[in-house]
Amino acid sequence: MVRKIAPLVKGLWTVTLLLGPSLAAAQLPPEVQVDRLWFRAERQIDSGAYRPALESLEEILSLEAQHDVPVPKEFLFKHAVALHETGFHVKATDSATKYLNRWGREGRHYREALELLDAAETAAGLLLAAARRKAEEDEREQREALEDEMAKTAAELARLAPGMEMVVIPPGSFRMGCSSSPCSSRELPVHRVTIPRPFAVSKHELTLAQWDACVDRGGCRLAARREDLRSGTGADEAGRGRRPVVSVSWLDARQYVGWLSSETGAEYRLLSESEWEYAARAGTDTLYSFGDDPSDLCAHANHTEIASPSDDALDSREPVKRCADNVGDRAAPVGSFSPNGWALFDMHGNVEEWVEDCWNDNYSAPPLDGSAWRDGDCSRRVVRGGAWNFGPRGLRSTSRNQAEVDKRYANVGFRIARTLSP
Repeated sequence: MVRKIAPLVKGLWTVTLLLGPSLAAAQLPPEVQVDRLWFRAERQIDSGAYRPALESLEEILSLEAQHDVPVPKEFLFKHAVALHETGFHVKATDSATKYLNRWGREGRHYREALELLDAAETAAGLLLAAARRKAEEDEREQREALEDEMAKTAAELARLAPGMEMVVIPPGSFRMGCSSSPCSSRELPVHRVTIPRPFAVSKHELTLAQWDACVDRGGCRLAARREDLRSGTGADEAGRGRRPVVSVSWLDARQYVGWLSSETGAEYRLLSESEWEYAARAGTDTLYSFGDDPSDLCAHANHTEIASPSDDALDSREPVKRCADNVGDRAAPVGSFSPNGWALFDMHGNVEEWVEDCWNDNYSAPPLDGSAWRDGDCSRRVVRGGAWNFGPRGLRSTSRNQAEVDKRYANVGFRIARTLSP
């Protein structure tokens, strides 16, 4: 038994001998640990082992923060040396500057610190310049790729969707929802959404001519009903093709973007609700993309000229300005009014627009990344923008409504988006 235990005891003694000093070192007083690490760092720097030296010096900083122990007088200089030699030139500049501010000419390495500061600043400047050039080159390549993609898009649409133009919407963040009273509970709470990548949006709502092209090619089954234009003259009306298609359900709109995608190999789709509001606002945080004054709507939106208490999107008490636009009580040809700051037309009024999102009564837990909200009541989808029979309140950038996916409404159409290549 003794003979069997002896090797085990010897093995444990060997492990203890090997690990004992490290375990014991952790029990040393903090100031002694600092001195031990400092002597090690000095040896490492003298031998050119700058990365291990930097690790030792960072441990000293940790002990200083935890135990408020003083560090050696020349610590900042040695720290700057290790940082500079391992490529952290901006941080090296910071440490060298702190050393010179703290000790000035009294520092033992005053002259070397001045030389190190110059070298680190020069190296940092070169790195920053190289990074700037790389960023500019990447931006140029991305811009050229985007221009090529949009040229391809224009060629696709000229063949399949006559008259359609698309605008690239830049990435960014915005506060979604109503922040200026009166607000509807369905527009709350306000939350920040980040649109991570650019995407393309049609300048105008989809027109009858573009819908007809899909029907003629067999991609869309439903022929738009002429009477829903409220024009009174039917299919032969002058300018009919420039009017927005209406009486199309959400399912019809999805059928259109599916057809366009299959014909081109690109991803055409409906906008998400957050994308829609981001594009409608065009960088603003006002009630409308042009400001807060509803009396300016006549220049920017086809909307009702007579307030109707039967329309739940209207407040019958709100003033409605009569516009001299000669449009009357119907949808106007797309582009008849001024665009917003991102060259999108009819984001306020004309016809409501289907988006991809399922309906939710408020913003309780919406996506924050610009994607569509696919939870909620998906038998109903969100419609945005208001229509020709809406008053000022229903045309605000934050106003939102819902409609059943398989129903067709005389004041609801859509516009499309295109996902751009990474």
